[in-house]
Amino acid sequence: MSTEHVKLEIPFSESDKQQLQKVLSPKVDASKVAGIIAEIGAQEALDQALGKSEPRTLIEQRQHRVRSLLTAGISILEAEVVVAAIFKIPPSSSRRLIETTAARFDVELLDHILASVREALDGVLFDNGKPQAWEIVVPSTLVRKWFQEAASRGNQPPPRPSGRGAVWLLPNDTYRHLCALVEIDPRDPDDEY
Repeated sequence: MSTEHVKLEIPFSESDKQQLQKVLSPKVDASKVAGIIAEIGAQEALDQALGKSEPRTLIEQRQHRVRSLLTAGISILEAEVVVAAIFKIPPSSSRRLIETTAARFDVELLDHILASVREALDGVLFDNGKPQAWEIVVPSTLVRKWFQEAASRGNQPPPRPSGRGAVWLLPNDTYRHLCALVEIDPRDPDDEY
């Protein structure tokens, strides 16, 4: 069975781009998000016309859209901002929607979550001023919960807040355990960064 691709051109003016950028974080690429939204919207309309995947409730529809955003290339870290902007909901509601979507589509989204976990672990810094403490920036609630649950399942001390926003502290054993779970090589505390 052959597959045909449908090409669409949707006008996206510079003022549209600026308006979208205003509702997104400056760190999020508005053009990338616009392209993903357009592709998802077109696919959703086509699926509806073909009688595929018809969510019964608004919550189901939003979860399908969030899943589509994540599988189309929006990172877990970008998702909280993008979902809040698209659905015009507060950040706390955005986080809950992403968490419920991740729970519903856990197998489908696992690779995306693990990619964000790896990204966070790649950015750790060892703090010599604290006993066996790696500092890790974890701005996503979903990733933070993954760290906490993975540490708990491995009987490791949990990550703890540093008191500086999204910066968390990982004991060395917990850091090494988490690295092993996502198959990355842990850093040595004595390495220069």
